[in-house]
Amino acid sequence: MKKNVSSLAISAVLLLCIMFFNGTTGCGKDGGTPPAAVSASPSSPASQQVTSQQTPASQQTPASQQTPVSQQTPVSQQTPVSQQTGNKGGKTVELVICLDTSNSMDQLIASTKQKLWDIVNTVSTLKPTPTLRVALLSYGNTGYGQQTGWVRIDTDFTTDLDTVNEKLFALSTNGGSEYVARVLSDSLHKLSWQKGKDSLRLIYVAGNESANQDKQITIKSVCQEARQYDTIINAIFCGDQLQGTNQGWREVATLGGGSYFAIDQARGVAVIKTPYDEKLASLSGELNNTYIAYGVEGGKAQARQAAQDGNAAGMSMYAAASRAEAKSSKLYDNKGWDLVDAKKDKSFKLESVQKEQLPPQMQAMNTREQEEYVKKMADKRSQIQKEIQDLSAQRKDFLRKAEKEKPAGGTLDSAITQSINEQASKKGFTN
Repeated sequence: MKKNVSSLAISAVLLLCIMFFNGTTGCGKDGGTPPAAVSASPSSPASQQVTSQQTPASQQTPASQQTPVSQQTPVSQQTPVSQQTGNKGGKTVELVICLDTSNSMDQLIASTKQKLWDIVNTVSTLKPTPTLRVALLSYGNTGYGQQTGWVRIDTDFTTDLDTVNEKLFALSTNGGSEYVARVLSDSLHKLSWQKGKDSLRLIYVAGNESANQDKQITIKSVCQEARQYDTIINAIFCGDQLQGTNQGWREVATLGGGSYFAIDQARGVAVIKTPYDEKLASLSGELNNTYIAYGVEGGKAQARQAAQDGNAAGMSMYAAASRAEAKSSKLYDNKGWDLVDAKKDKSFKLESVQKEQLPPQMQAMNTREQEEYVKKMADKRSQIQKEIQDLSAQRKDFLRKAEKEKPAGGTLDSAITQSINEQASKKGFTN
């Protein structure tokens, strides 16, 4: 393993996502449905999503016995799109992040923690506003076991962004073999992808060793399959560009229809402090007081929300401010455990919630009083969100001016902007 891999690595992955969403959509063949597509509701909480296709590590088929991609069920034999269910009446962005968690990649994980909420904020500017579903996989970790190809699904697709952040902060590194093709194959076959021509499907994989270590599945076969299912693979190599090319990373992006970037460790994405960060972090905490947890998992989910505020603040005020902005957007939807968000769905009936699953302060209320209480919290939330959005707009202006003061030319963001513009608006998004 190479030591001291710069945090530029994962910043590249995340910035690639960010720049992608700022002006693009996808490429490839419209209408394909990934092989693991299931009828998971995009608005379901993580605890209720369909994850039956994930197999515990202890029960997974050894690599030597796994079916090669070339022998897996072809598109023609998959469940027809018309028979599947998914996001109704709207566009969906499905984003898979695959992180190398071998010994040399501690900074990769740290940078992801720093930049996750920037992705959400950028997606939230797309028009029409999509549903964002995120999945997180890690690979190259000895602790996952050889029978899994040293790959682990940390979370299947979910709209519960706090769960994604929680899983991200739980990652740790340990030396292992980096099977890039295996993590890509698991992304295609073991996640609950949705159907439909309007879905923008993206996979980002980052690492710093050869992409051709897997002897069971080839890069060529898995990338061809991804293109067949209208899924774009973007590759980030943590090291010299020529070295990354020689070790197969450019091939991953080329065959996967995406972009290839090799990161110069002397460059990176700076975390810029702004005068608005601390106030935004404070408003984020105030926003939590407007959530009304209900249901079996409500209390745990509310505790998770507060914990992720703490995780972001522990990284930097920059991350805390970015998270506050994300929590003010439509993409931060917690209808699975919060009554205010749940009431936005016209089909939701407050009286259908069992008394014992309501918070203590509502159990003694009659239906009218309960409705008034939820509306009061909704109004309060809207006011705080408006204040966050106004401050976030000022923060963005500050950051844009700070970015302009950086030396021009040869930067990652300029390279990404150029590559993304070539793929713009393939799925009908604008911003």
